[in-house]
Amino acid sequence: MDQRTVRFPNARWSWTLMTAREDTGMPRVRSGGTARLLQGFIVYSLHPENGQQKMFYRVDESELLTLQDGLYPFDDEQEKHMLSCMDRCRTALQGFCMLIGEVALTFLSQMEELEWKLEELEGRMKRSNDSKVLDEIMDLQYEVLDWHRILQPLEEFHAAAKGWAEDSPCHEYDNNELLLQRLHSRLNRYRTELDILLNIDNNIATYRGNEIMKTLTVFSVICTPATVFGSIWGMNFKNMPELELPFGYALAISAIVLLTLSVYFWMHWKGWTGDLLKGKNKDSNIV
Repeated sequence: MDQRTVRFPNARWSWTLMTAREDTGMPRVRSGGTARLLQGFIVYSLHPENGQQKMFYRVDESELLTLQDGLYPFDDEQEKHMLSCMDRCRTALQGFCMLIGEVALTFLSQMEELEWKLEELEGRMKRSNDSKVLDEIMDLQYEVLDWHRILQPLEEFHAAAKGWAEDSPCHEYDNNELLLQRLHSRLNRYRTELDILLNIDNNIATYRGNEIMKTLTVFSVICTPATVFGSIWGMNFKNMPELELPFGYALAISAIVLLTLSVYFWMHWKGWTGDLLKGKNKDSNIV
């Protein structure tokens, strides 16, 4: 187990950070009679292969202990800036709120990638709403669900530390509250946009299905006279007077065409054909 302990000269607390190896787990930590104690975990990273990376924490009035199960969440520049800010904190709670603030700021920047995906999907959906759009919408919905799970531990800590922060005013706690509101505002906006895109896709799919069914129905009705005459004159009875008529073929063709046109104009007069025979606009969003 890798361990580093940071003691801040201007503060009245120390920070111990440990990185667990594969064969170690979360150590059992006792409160030691401290008046206040908060412990749990936060998710600080989404690794494409290993999934969520968690940081377990234990914070009381004088010490902050963290244990992470993956890569160190901050690079050298981030750590230098964070330690400089934490050095001005007077309590361990303030220091941990400062750390959570850095994590929340990282989340804000990472969410921009999701926003770019949404903008690209909206543009491509407007240009051509093919079958792949629904798959991408579902993928983004799962990504939003992952973000919701990531933010849940931050909300739990924020709610648990509320009374503690009220007794000893903590500016960092108030800043984190604003950051969490921003994160939730973005997440709700993404969720709303995805719901709208999904509704649009469902409406377009329903419209296309209705158009297909209407087209098949109109086509079947218009072709009914030809089907009826073909069925009658396709019989093999001996006594069929029409077979002896000298102009029987021309008469049959004329009857079929006349009745077919009559059915079509009757349906058009009733308004049942709609715009099936009209050309679609090339700029249409539903073709």
